Amino acid sequence: MMASSSTATVADGAAVDLQTEAYLRNRGLDPSIAASHGVSGTDGVISFAYVCDGALVNEKHRSLADGRWWQRGGGEKTFWNIDSIKAEGCADFPIVITEGEFDSLAALQAGWPRTMSCPDGAPSHSIPLDTEGRKYDYVHDALDLLDGEKDIVLAVDNDGPGHALL
Repeated sequence: MMASSSTATVADGAAVDLQTEAYLRNRGLDPSIAASHGVSGTDGVISFAYVCDGALVNEKHRSLADGRWWQRGGGEKTFWNIDSIKAEGCADFPIVITEGEFDSLAALQAGWPRTMSCPDGAPSHSIPLDTEGRKYDYVHDALDLLDGEKDIVLAVDNDGPGHALL
């Protein structure tokens, strides 16, 4: 269910107010696609719902004024939009993993339905994988979903943090 009015874009229960609509449009992003993927915005804050197996497990927020990010305390670390891996009728598409949620929205808008984002963006330097996980626990947790996938695209920036994710 998607509707657009003079006050907000609403899709599947997520509402984006006019300020957030303008912010998304200024970045070249479609507010209706954002709202349909659990993005909401009000009072100068854009929020990304982290949903895993249909349940809300975390929320990540960004101030539109100063760009500051924060997450719900005690929330689960997982890929944003991880349920897209299991999207019906999309098995022939590659999985696209991006550094951030806005990058994922751009990929979704470009027609890549199985797109998800790292929960904390890219680290400033390489962090080795270890058996305890820590920084990359969310990758370890998703391995069963990723196992057997033919194509996984890492869509990262060509900078230090982007290289660190590779």
